[in-house]
Amino acid sequence: IGLGAYIFPFFLLFWGFITFFDYKLINPYHKFFGIILLFMIFLAFIHLKLLFLRNPYLLAKSGIGGGLVGYYLANSLYLYFGIKGSYLVLISLSLISTLFITEISYFYMLHNLLKEIKIILNKSYNILKNGLTKINKSVHYKEKPQYYKKVYEKERKPIENFKERKKEKKLKEAVIFDKDYQESTIISAYQTPPLSLLFESDNNEKGNTKVNIEENIKTLEKTFFNFGIDAKVVGVTQGPTVTLYEIQLAPGVKISKITNLSSDIALAFAVASVRIEAPIPGKNAVGIEVPNQKRINVYLKEILQTNEFKNSKFKLPIALGIDIGGKPIIADLTELPHLLIAGATGSGKSVCINNIILSFLYKLSPETVKFLMVDPKRVELNIYNDIPHLLIPIVTDASQSIKVLNWAISEMEKRFKIFAEVGVRNLDGYNEYIKNVKTDTSTLPYIVIIIDELADLMLSSPVKVEEALCRLAQMTRATGIHLIVATQRPSVDIITGSIKVNFPSRIAFAVSTQVDSRTILDVNGAEKLLGNGDMLFSPVGAPKPIRAQGAFVVEKEIKNIVAFLKKHNPSPTYEQEVLNFKKNKNTYHETEENEEDELFNEAVSIIINSRQASISILQRKLRIGYTRAARLIDLMEKKGIVGPYDGRNPRKILLSADEYLNKFEK
Repeated sequence: IGLGAYIFPFFLLFWGFITFFDYKLINPYHKFFGIILLFMIFLAFIHLKLLFLRNPYLLAKSGIGGGLVGYYLANSLYLYFGIKGSYLVLISLSLISTLFITEISYFYMLHNLLKEIKIILNKSYNILKNGLTKINKSVHYKEKPQYYKKVYEKERKPIENFKERKKEKKLKEAVIFDKDYQESTIISAYQTPPLSLLFESDNNEKGNTKVNIEENIKTLEKTFFNFGIDAKVVGVTQGPTVTLYEIQLAPGVKISKITNLSSDIALAFAVASVRIEAPIPGKNAVGIEVPNQKRINVYLKEILQTNEFKNSKFKLPIALGIDIGGKPIIADLTELPHLLIAGATGSGKSVCINNIILSFLYKLSPETVKFLMVDPKRVELNIYNDIPHLLIPIVTDASQSIKVLNWAISEMEKRFKIFAEVGVRNLDGYNEYIKNVKTDTSTLPYIVIIIDELADLMLSSPVKVEEALCRLAQMTRATGIHLIVATQRPSVDIITGSIKVNFPSRIAFAVSTQVDSRTILDVNGAEKLLGNGDMLFSPVGAPKPIRAQGAFVVEKEIKNIVAFLKKHNPSPTYEQEVLNFKKNKNTYHETEENEEDELFNEAVSIIINSRQASISILQRKLRIGYTRAARLIDLMEKKGIVGPYDGRNPRKILLSADEYLNKFEK
């Protein structure tokens, strides 16, 4: 083997090295074959040039070059391929032997090499584009309200302008959902509870610091870079629960690339989930909401003591919470005009209802608003018993709640008749008319019906409850009757399609699945809320739900306020009419069956002509629902037109067309 005798020990050493450190040894013979093949190629390679000397055989026999092994290999290659072809074959065989030894694909090696080159080029391009002087610039923090920070706008300016939270700071301008600004009627005799009954906030509470935000920005931009997305953070807004990072995409980058990275971004921040708002309404940016390391509690007192709430001219103002931008969310129930609240157990629904009730108690007198409270769970609203705003005692029986809803329908119809007599269109117009006429007739109050657990009512009487709620929601806005309905079961059998259509304003708290979120809001997002008051508020007309942190109020505060109202205000005067209506056995649905339906004559004609007394044929011919078709059949049975239900056999038709005309035609 000639000079190979000096090289062969190194090949054996290399074989032993890879055998010792390769713990898998999936194909050890492949590696051995590769090393032997590479050694033979080496012998042939160093002997190719010796073939052109005199007596190459004798030189090989004397141990020069590749020895006899190298001579025979080189001579064979030269005879078949020539000198250039021999070198080409040896290079090809060396690549194959290397593949056997390393067991690494050349395509994989080339792919990784190109990937690294691309990353280096992109990084160099970004450095040249942004400029070396902009890398070390800090984030500019705008002036923030009481416990929120608006930070990191378009240009990153020195961070020295950042200030920690101070108690003296006032909340930002309120987010208001109201169209008309007419003064509410406040009776001076009513003594509102003082704000001192509510708890103060903790001044030491802080959200993310400026260092945390700087680190989060770097983490977010690094995540985009790792996935090959050209995007940068152009704005940061810190809220009580989450921090919103505004992302600006380079031209040509699809929004879907950001939305598909939701799980990867959550992993980078080591949080359970992040919510992506793409795009942010009114901005050419994508919003990424990342949970804060420490949540800041929002207290009801801090919202009620703002000038926006104190000087509000809303008819039925409600304080809900604080949005991400640090603005108090104050809505007017008359503009919503009904509110559906849903979420999982413990997510903050009952606290939200308490905030709404306390907002009314701090702003409106019993002469202005009356409550009809329905609490089938018997534990949430009983604390408000005997407050002066109650129209009747709190209803806890699910069966009696149906009668309360039916009374509300009766009251609605009565008010419509009164409005028609005096020539006004709504409750405000009627009350204004009464004031101007200066009669002994008193003004009519708003009536707010609060139901805390719709699921209990729907399980007891689903058809009657759905019909009553839909009828009230469709027609009661002008009469000053408004609904606030809450449930912890956001399923389609509880929040039906008819109920959703008639409740355009909704609040979603944390839920477990996207299906539940779409059931409440028709969009995803509620499944990524953090609980404990974290909510999505979707008022009527809003393009997208607004994320906010609901205000926090404890039972002790409510008890203090209720005790104050009982002590300093007259006891409630319950409406005897409502109580009598509750005791009346004939409910709205029962009396409605005794009235002739406007489609009754047409339905009788269909049944007699087709000689088929079935509910399905009426549904198809008249295009009505099952309930109404069944009521028409029952009414025909009472009048003797069709026979009673007889199991599997169809109902008998007892009258012909002539007999029907002779009997019922007037």
